[in-house]
Amino acid sequence: MTLSKSIVYPIIKTVRDIWSTAETPAGLLVRLTHDGSGLVAAVLRASGYTVTEIDDQTVLVGGVDRLALLEGQIAALTAERDALLQERRSTVGAL
Repeated sequence: MTLSKSIVYPIIKTVRDIWSTAETPAGLLVRLTHDGSGLVAAVLRASGYTVTEIDDQTVLVGGVDRLALLEGQIAALTAERDALLQERRSTVGAL
């Protein structure tokens, strides 16, 4: 899957400004205006992207890790289901 800069860049810009970018065979190489590659990497990973931190100001963004994205969605849905079940049990038990 090819990376969409129009999606990746706004995700990065929510936490850091971009100094420069370059397309490489491995993905998008993004240089930040100041330190913060760890935060940028965390936000991108939470969005389902593979990320390698090169240094404090540079990340290499790969493609979407579909398995990680699906596992995250499953975990969120499971937590929501568990909360609803607990609420239902509490309501039925109170009757």
